[in-house]
Amino acid sequence: MKTVLVAAAGFAALLVGCSGSGSSASRPSEPASAPSSLPSAATAPELKPILDPVVADAAKRLAVEAAEVSVVTMESTTWSDGALGCPKEGELYTQALVDGHHIVVTARGTSLDYRVTGPGAFRLCENPAFTEPY
Repeated sequence: MKTVLVAAAGFAALLVGCSGSGSSASRPSEPASAPSSLPSAATAPELKPILDPVVADAAKRLAVEAAEVSVVTMESTTWSDGALGCPKEGELYTQALVDGHHIVVTARGTSLDYRVTGPGAFRLCENPAFTEPY
């Protein structure tokens, strides 16, 4: 009888130890590299060096004044490689995490998708086959 009680107590302890807390186990955690929305450039002047070259490029490409270009989204993100989530066929990329910003702007009904790694270092993603960050 003593052996059965010891075995039952051990089994109960094992179940309690392996179960964890019910609330955190049922909710998946958000990935650390999920995009985070950034404040507008008007409220965050430190973003102007990142945003202004993109707006100027979009205005030139769309033949509009820079004031006509609206920022749709601007997110801080980390891409899984140097392709920045927008690979071009035949190009090689660094295989390391790359921090940057994903910016979408629009003017006169046309949206442009930019990938930015620093002030003035951006590329237009003309065919966003894979837009999710790492």
